[in-house]
Amino acid sequence: WSNGYPSSNTTAIIPAGTPNNPVINDIVECFNIEIQAGASLSISAVNQLNVYGKFTNNGTFTPGFGTVEFLSCSGSSVQPHEITSTNGTTTTFFNVRLDDLAGLNLTANANLTGTLTLTNGIFNNASNVFTLKSTASATARIAAVPATANYVGNIIMERFAPGPKTGWAQLGTPIQGATL
Repeated sequence: WSNGYPSSNTTAIIPAGTPNNPVINDIVECFNIEIQAGASLSISAVNQLNVYGKFTNNGTFTPGFGTVEFLSCSGSSVQPHEITSTNGTTTTFFNVRLDDLAGLNLTANANLTGTLTLTNGIFNNASNVFTLKSTASATARIAAVPATANYVGNIIMERFAPGPKTGWAQLGTPIQGATL
């Protein structure tokens, strides 16, 4: 970013047509972030974006091996965080961490390729597609969920099955009471 990284009380808007799209090379924070259609934001390597409000993606988000953390902010109007899109963009995250009792609402489709860590708060997926991706090199997962957190809603869990020479593979569910 040409003017330095935003702060925790700043709404960062990345407009289309910028000559240099921002790359996160550190621990960066903002209140809200909006990636507009035609714009992009990347997290380099294992860096981190702390969001204290809403994550809106209508463009291109490249997560690298980074983490997007939804953290609590001080103030009188505590509201749940939100992952959203106004144009139907599906956002792919590497790691997502929720550490706010106000919670996180998923109001657009999203993919995860790393780990979902729920430390505090409810991750609420009322009616969107949340997919834990799986490839030959890695499978997304949900870390152990403490009593102060929860996930509410459906999840699509992929599992890469390379298929041995016999042409078949065994499948099972890692979640008690789930339908496979």
